[in-house]
Amino acid sequence: MRLTAMAELHHNHLSDNRIEGLTPDQYVALLTDHQWEDLQNRKIKRLITQATFKQGATLTDINYSHNRNLDRNMFERLATLDFIQKKKNLIVTGSSVVGKSYIAQALRHQVCMMNKRTLYTNTARLMKRLKLSSRSLKTDYLFVYQ
Repeated sequence: MRLTAMAELHHNHLSDNRIEGLTPDQYVALLTDHQWEDLQNRKIKRLITQATFKQGATLTDINYSHNRNLDRNMFERLATLDFIQKKKNLIVTGSSVVGKSYIAQALRHQVCMMNKRTLYTNTARLMKRLKLSSRSLKTDYLFVYQ
């Protein structure tokens, strides 16, 4: 069953003699929770690796200085990813070199943190890919920039 994280924690607790004071049910729950968290963390790491980010962008790294005219409240609302649950699209627009792709990648990173797959592409590549393939894209969410 590949319970390596659970086995490692159990081994650490045995060697440090930290089992005392816990009931068997509490101890099994502790081990199970640790295994679950490890599984989720590995999945997030794999999703981030598969997403092949060009930049290490996160929503916390976005510069909200006055001259960029970005609304921090709007980005905090976007970070909840409610637009995905409502099955709404998000289109990032703006003039050249304002950071559209950086913002899209930061949102993609947030989606990966929520255990979802993403695809990052621009409009031309997306249309080419859709034209070449009649199959659906194997991704949960699609981010398009132009």
